[in-house]
Amino acid sequence: SLLSNERLLRCFHFVSQVLQEVLAEKSSAEFLSVFPSPQIPCEDLPLSKITQKLNSLSENSLSPPLETSELTEWLLLSGYLKHSSREDGSSRIIPTEKGEALGIYRAERTRRDGRTYHLNLYPPRVQELLQIHLTEILEQSSRRVFRKKRKTLS
Repeated sequence: SLLSNERLLRCFHFVSQVLQEVLAEKSSAEFLSVFPSPQIPCEDLPLSKITQKLNSLSENSLSPPLETSELTEWLLLSGYLKHSSREDGSSRIIPTEKGEALGIYRAERTRRDGRTYHLNLYPPRVQELLQIHLTEILEQSSRRVFRKKRKTLS
């Protein structure tokens, strides 16, 4: 698979570093306006669908497969999402101003039993950003770091 090719991974990592430097100088919204989305029609998706999409693009070369929690963790650490407390004391994850500027928003849905719930949706620009930063996401994932440490201790 292309994503398991060592030379391509190094290239993606280099491009990721360059893009991070550009992002440090500009806000994400400014950066993405310089690099507009491709003209491929794409819909706003929840992270679970984006995870499936990224795993299918990798042709099963990600071992273990990417998990939604890894994308969530990166978005939290990058300042696009934040934890928010509900009135009942439970927690939810919502977009920050930075995330909203990029296009992340909360949508209301209805379950089969008629109850409503909210979920975050991510437009194509955010999906592209996640794909660009996939190597970084995998490298900083606490789940993967923990798993690597366990293997070296064994």
